Amino acid sequence: MQDLFHAVILVSAPPSLQLQRMIERDKLSHEEAQRRIDSQMSLQDKTKHATYVLPNTGDLKQLKQDLYVIIRMITNA
Repeated sequence: MQDLFHAVILVSAPPSLQLQRMIERDKLSHEEAQRRIDSQMSLQDKTKHATYVLPNTGDLKQLKQDLYVIIRMITNA
């Protein structure tokens, strides 16, 4: 399916940060948040399918700035 797109952008965060954000944002228990993470494709496998990997370890402003750089690279290619 990824062949249908010019690029695949993976926005990733370390599992511990992903867990913390899910608990805070979705008001999940630690166990439920971990179950949801465990049900997903591993970060390593997701990375194999990505054209670009965008780390999401900072704030939203930084993430948007980094994303715009990638979008400009894609649209100017």
